[in-house]
Amino acid sequence: MLGTIQRFAKSRFFGLFCAFASGCFRAAICYLTHFMRDGNGFKVNLYTCILGLMYVKMWLLLSPKLDQIPQLLTNWKAWLLSGIMGSLSYTAAFQMFKYAPTSDSYSIFLGAELIAGIGVDYFILKKVIGRQAIVSVPLAIVGILLVGQPYFLFGTDDQLLATDYPDHTLGCLVSVVGGVGVVLWWGVCGTSLQNTHTSFIIFAYAVFSILIGSAVMELWNITWCYVHLADRVICVCLSFCDIMNIVTALNAISLESIYVTSIVRTAFLAAFFVADETLLNEPFNWASVLGGVSIFVSVGAEAIHKIAFGAKRLVAAASSSSADSERQPLIEEKADCSLD
Repeated sequence: MLGTIQRFAKSRFFGLFCAFASGCFRAAICYLTHFMRDGNGFKVNLYTCILGLMYVKMWLLLSPKLDQIPQLLTNWKAWLLSGIMGSLSYTAAFQMFKYAPTSDSYSIFLGAELIAGIGVDYFILKKVIGRQAIVSVPLAIVGILLVGQPYFLFGTDDQLLATDYPDHTLGCLVSVVGGVGVVLWWGVCGTSLQNTHTSFIIFAYAVFSILIGSAVMELWNITWCYVHLADRVICVCLSFCDIMNIVTALNAISLESIYVTSIVRTAFLAAFFVADETLLNEPFNWASVLGGVSIFVSVGAEAIHKIAFGAKRLVAAASSSSADSERQPLIEEKADCSLD
């Protein structure tokens, strides 16, 4: 079993699997946050990171990476920047549900993440974006809008006024900040901290989340403790999902482009809203089904490109090795002639 896992970790599809798993944990975070009575983003991120530090501590004890500490000291500015960016981005990702409906906030968050991912890949990381993006990116955006059906596009004025979100515009802006911030954080981790162990990156993120969250809660006089038992249980589950989301996402961007990771993460948007319609008795909508199909076709386009590109690379490597083997006897023959 362990050998199978190790072989799969070395395959060219492991990055797509990590992105898919990250989308699963991200959808679980959104779904759990939906049920919290006290959903202040700073407070939620504070307690999830306090619990998350326990996971990181266990991780370091099981797999110590103390030899990377000198490297962190020489690159401490990027490490601290990653902690601040990660903290603010994920706080916004929690806070957006307080200001806007889940359909609006989650759809805008994923759309901003996808568009910002293309910009970071092309302008900052200088990665080549294949022609399949002409198909996969528009399909993913259309799928996000059809599945999420945000009020600002599909709802009427009466429906928007009837919701309990008077700060809807602020919620949309916070969603954009969260999506773009997460991608910029990935960009810093993928460039300046490329060889840094994931546990150190999560440690910086958790520490700054605790510091910033504590300061904001003290300034705004937010109650420190959760009153309801359900919120405490959800917070424990959120801490695990949050850490696993970050771990799988960082592994995905180390193997794949950021925009590809963002596209694959949108696959669980469809699953999230199917669960929303099933468990919360929301009315069934065929537009959600069509959007889900559009998202999965987009993911399939990237997977097909991955298979085709990998096959071409294997053929090129095989032809190169055969050419080298054919040239080697000629070189030896010339060497023998020169000795004669």
